[in-house]
Amino acid sequence: MSRHALALFFGCLTATTASAIDLVKYPKAFTTSDGAEIVLVPTSEGDQALLQVTGINHPLDGVVFLSDIVSRGGDTKAYQFQRDGEYLALVLRQKGWRGEYFEAFLPDQGRVSLYPDEDLQNEVDLQSLQVLYHQQMEEGIQAEIARFDRDGNEEEAEHILEEMDSDTNTSCDSDIITEVDWDTVTDDLMIAINVSGYCGVVVTELKSMCKDSDDAFKNMVQQIETVTCQFGDRLKLEMDGDEVVFTTNKDEPRQRNFANAYFRNL
Repeated sequence: MSRHALALFFGCLTATTASAIDLVKYPKAFTTSDGAEIVLVPTSEGDQALLQVTGINHPLDGVVFLSDIVSRGGDTKAYQFQRDGEYLALVLRQKGWRGEYFEAFLPDQGRVSLYPDEDLQNEVDLQSLQVLYHQQMEEGIQAEIARFDRDGNEEEAEHILEEMDSDTNTSCDSDIITEVDWDTVTDDLMIAINVSGYCGVVVTELKSMCKDSDDAFKNMVQQIETVTCQFGDRLKLEMDGDEVVFTTNKDEPRQRNFANAYFRNL
C-alpha cells in the first residue's frame, strides 16, 4: 500500500474513532433471490442503523447510510433515509405468526423478501463499515443521493406520459402529445405527487372513451395534437383548435369523471 493510501486510511480511521457511532455487536445480514446483499447494524439506542445494499445496478449500491428506524404502526419498523428529496424506506422489519421477517424496496425490483445469511453476517467488519460510512460522508455521496433531482424527475414523468400518449393514440388512431407546463410545478409538489398521474388524466380518459365511442367521437379526438397540462387552483379544461389545455389540482377528486363529462359535451 502506498504512503498516500496509508495516510488516507489512517486519516479516515482517526476521524471515525473521533465520531464513532455506538453500534450493537452483531449485525444482521440478508440476501435476496436475485443475489443482492443487505447489511443492517443498529445503534445501541436502537433508533438508527447503518444500512448498506450491494449487488444492485443503482447509485445506492455500496453506499452506507445511517438510517432512521421508524414505527409504521403495529409491529412494523421502517429503515429509512433521505433519497431524492424525501425520506423513503428501504427495509421493513415486520412480525407475523411465523415470527420476525424482513422485506426491502429495491430500485427496479420493487418489494422483495430478505433471507438471513449467516455467512455474510460473519463477514461483516463493523469498523470497516464505519470507516466507509464516514469516508463517503466526507465525499458527499449520501448528500448527493438525498438531493432532489428535479431534472431526473421531469424526464421520468415525460417518459411515462409518452407511453400513456402512445396507448391513447393506438386506441383513438390519433397523434396526441401531452406536454407539462413545468413552471406551474414546484419542487414540493413534485415530491408530494405523481405528476404523470395527474397530467395523464386527459389521455387516459380519451383512451377509455375511444373504446366505447363511435367514429364521430374518434374524429374529434383525432383533431387534438397537444394536451398542455398545468397546475392551478381548480380543475379546468379548454379546447382551442388542436390544443387542449388542462388545469389540474392535487386536491381535486374525480378528475377523470371531469374530463369525461367535458368531452362528452363537446
